[in-house]
Amino acid sequence: PETAPTADATTAAPTAEKNEAKSSRAVPGESIERLMRCDLARQHGIRESDLVSLHYVHSIFRRYDRDGSNSVSPSEVRVAFTFFNIYMTTPQVAAVMCMFLRDNCECSPDDEMSVTLTFGRFAVLLQNFESYSFVQRKATLLQGLLASPPSSRIDVVSRWVFPLLILVQVIFFFSAVPLYQAQEE
Repeated sequence: PETAPTADATTAAPTAEKNEAKSSRAVPGESIERLMRCDLARQHGIRESDLVSLHYVHSIFRRYDRDGSNSVSPSEVRVAFTFFNIYMTTPQVAAVMCMFLRDNCECSPDDEMSVTLTFGRFAVLLQNFESYSFVQRKATLLQGLLASPPSSRIDVVSRWVFPLLILVQVIFFFSAVPLYQAQEE
């Protein structure tokens, strides 16, 4: 009769296979700890591309966390959003931040401008920003310009300045015509 494998035999084989797999994936200079972190990340469904994105978001967050409090205000978030091609006014950003907090069952302050986000909340808001992107409030012309991309700002200013420059040129031309007529006589 066959004997049942012992506990030592069943646990030794998979452990040996794991060690072989780790050593076959090993890159010169890479530690076992790093490989274990990769396995842990894989178990939780985290990819390297996710980590690269998260690292970039964290570097932007640190850059605009001016006071080092590990939280950002609406004005800091507005400037940080421009790195992700999101252009809004500061009051619009504050409103979005408060909506995000309420949607996640967290309290938002009565004064929307005093809301702050930690890095974790900032990263999740950025990831789910499409849900809040249709928020539009009436803004003044200056607020509208500040809430738009630089290329749009230049376009709007050019549309107003160019006709004015043409008008100045026409006025200058017609005011100079009598000078030329006086020289011909």
